[in-house]
Amino acid sequence: MLTGSDLRRTLLCYCVIANQTASGSWFLISYTTYFMIVSGVNISDAFKYSIMKTCIGFIGVGVGMFMMRHLFGRRSIMMLGAVFQGLCLLAMALAATTAAGTATARNSVIAFTSLFFFFYNAFVGVASYPIATELASTRLRSWTVGSAISLGYFLAWLAGFCSPYFINPENLNWVSRLFRHDT
Repeated sequence: MLTGSDLRRTLLCYCVIANQTASGSWFLISYTTYFMIVSGVNISDAFKYSIMKTCIGFIGVGVGMFMMRHLFGRRSIMMLGAVFQGLCLLAMALAATTAAGTATARNSVIAFTSLFFFFYNAFVGVASYPIATELASTRLRSWTVGSAISLGYFLAWLAGFCSPYFINPENLNWVSRLFRHDT
């Protein structure tokens, strides 16, 4: 039974790994092409932009590793990443509500999705595993980090499994006006 410091360290480790899914990354990983299509981008371009987003995210990994090693600490990287990702999501929401159905809104979705993945990979994706590992108690490190990673994969699966019910027009239809065809 975990108690005291071991329990606190284990819960913090779980929270750091859960932060990957909580950031919205798995939702966007699963449905970026769909969002591009419903925002008015044709199918072949939507796929190309999804590939572009992945390549920009890959560049972010190298940038993040450099920054974590030479410029910032791991925890600062995580906090900066959360702020930058939040700003990207806010920018997409603003574009979707103020310029719904326009080319500007579509371009904003493309640009800020790509920036979101750059910031995710440069900040949260790079730093979450080292932070989770350093938070865990030395005595319980392998069990704590292993179970935290299992929790992370479960949450990623849950986000991918449940998301279609939220964005499907026949179910909950939780999408912005940008994606609705009735506005």
